[in-house]
Amino acid sequence: MCTLCDVTVDKDTTPRPARSNGLPPFKAIAAIDEGRGLGMKGDLPWHLPEDLKHFARTTTATREAGRQNAVIMGRLTCETIPAKYWPLKDRRNAVITRNPEWSIEGADVFADLPGALRSLASQVETLYVVGGGQIYRLAVEQDACEELILTRIHKRYECDAFFPEYKDNYELYEKLGEGAHDGVPYSFERWRRKGL
Repeated sequence: MCTLCDVTVDKDTTPRPARSNGLPPFKAIAAIDEGRGLGMKGDLPWHLPEDLKHFARTTTATREAGRQNAVIMGRLTCETIPAKYWPLKDRRNAVITRNPEWSIEGADVFADLPGALRSLASQVETLYVVGGGQIYRLAVEQDACEELILTRIHKRYECDAFFPEYKDNYELYEKLGEGAHDGVPYSFERWRRKGL
């Protein structure tokens, strides 16, 4: 049973300026286990239906009617999404790849994260980085990554992809809810970059 509250959408509608490195503000959203594990062989080692609903609600919720958010992911993450769910509906999909020949229907393709952020910022309400491990690492290194929305799964799994260390630069800002599935407890949390 999950005690998740409704999605919290920031009330402040004032556009935030770009950070000193010229990147627009953005957020990262991820589900991680006790060891910061993200997945194993391109798949999730856990099955948490409430986390999938939380991800969809969070990344589609907007302050203004008619607006959309963007979800930015690496190519490997894109390729793990089942065809029946692609593209992620009601969101602008963007994929980052170093391969200039690669393309996919339903998404904008970019060579790097800064390029994706700068290109999409004026076209969407909120920018969300959604994986995988390499893209999260690039994201968390940026001062413009102002918030982490984490599903923290309170169990350790065998994983080969990991979320980067974050606790030195981010602090727990809000607990959004908690629950358990098949005896595995989890919590939904918002972490904000220190100094904001």
